[in-house]
Amino acid sequence: MKKSLLLLAVIAMAAIVRASDLVVEEYGLPPSYSSIQSAINAASAGDRIFIKNKAGNLPWLENITITQSLDLLAFTDDSFFIMQGTVTISPTSFSTIDIIGMINLTNGISTGTNPTGDPTILRILNGQLASDISVGNNNYNLTVHGTVTNGISYRHGVVVGNTVGADGISVSSEGWNAVDTGYIFGNIINANLGIQWASTSSYFDIRNNFVNMPGGGSYCISVSNTVANSAVLNKVYNNTVAVYGNAQNEYGIYVSGAANSQIDVQNNVVARTYNNSYYGYYAYGIVGYAGSGGNLTVTYNYVGSSYNTTISGTLTTNLNNNTGNAISLNGNGTTQNGVGANGGNPGPMFYNTDLTVNSAGCYGGSYTLNNFFPGSPNYAMTWLTNYTFTVRTGNTINIKASSYDK
Repeated sequence: MKKSLLLLAVIAMAAIVRASDLVVEEYGLPPSYSSIQSAINAASAGDRIFIKNKAGNLPWLENITITQSLDLLAFTDDSFFIMQGTVTISPTSFSTIDIIGMINLTNGISTGTNPTGDPTILRILNGQLASDISVGNNNYNLTVHGTVTNGISYRHGVVVGNTVGADGISVSSEGWNAVDTGYIFGNIINANLGIQWASTSSYFDIRNNFVNMPGGGSYCISVSNTVANSAVLNKVYNNTVAVYGNAQNEYGIYVSGAANSQIDVQNNVVARTYNNSYYGYYAYGIVGYAGSGGNLTVTYNYVGSSYNTTISGTLTTNLNNNTGNAISLNGNGTTQNGVGANGGNPGPMFYNTDLTVNSAGCYGGSYTLNNFFPGSPNYAMTWLTNYTFTVRTGNTINIKASSYDK
């Protein structure tokens, strides 16, 4: 009996196919590779490709295409690999693709196919991209954490702890049927387009983002499409938006809910610096429209009095908002005295991480922005945590976290 069990164990171990580690190195000789694409072409699904930087940290000058499950990583721990060229993700079926620690000096990352099967997992972590991330195809589940110069556009996924410029973050409808929640947490957006949600295929949780529009813009946070389902609550919590004030019609937060959708706009700070030279331009703080049978709650928001109209629309609930005072913000989303804005919900789930009560905006609540950027305003260190808000004596704290360690 023992011999039979041992034989089965040997057979099982022999059946395991181990992934390989490939190395990309300048002037590389076998078994290393002299270009990133040559290593990609030689790899099998599930392999890892470690990329050494060229002498003097000169970039790899090439366009690359990834068509199967692979990990691309810097050869040195806690470092980056540098390239200059296009990156195209084009699997034909379900894959898991990780790109970690990429600096792309001229381009971003885009998709080129609609893979079949379960949604392809695409994780772009700890990167610095000179252009944008564009997932314009169906059947991808995107996770992004890093610095993106232009913008991030996608259909399904999680965007947490990013510094984003130019085109902000935009979400459109997905073509597959598995409806769940898309998270946009703890991002710093310096752009003339902020967060644009236009998806009818995912619920949303937009929380603790700082949207700064120093050049003015029309919409800081805009929700134009939602899932028509009364059973799930969509959230716009603890965001700070700051606009200079030179667009003809400006909206701090704009929400238009589909029939039966449930939306809660709570604990946000909406600030505006008005420029008198733009006479006749009109600015709205929070505007909301509840669809038939839907519920749109707007509570405990701090909207600066410099808006022509602070809060308006067909709201189900409009209570406990602060609209009578001016508010001025620093470039990092704090008030002029260097702290977060007081005037939000006094409930325990909206305490700051230092347990101060009544904190609104991106520095209020458990997901406060400095959780994601604890030491630097540009590079986030925590990219996703998900845990229960309320902790009581004697109860277990449930914590869910995602991480990567090569």
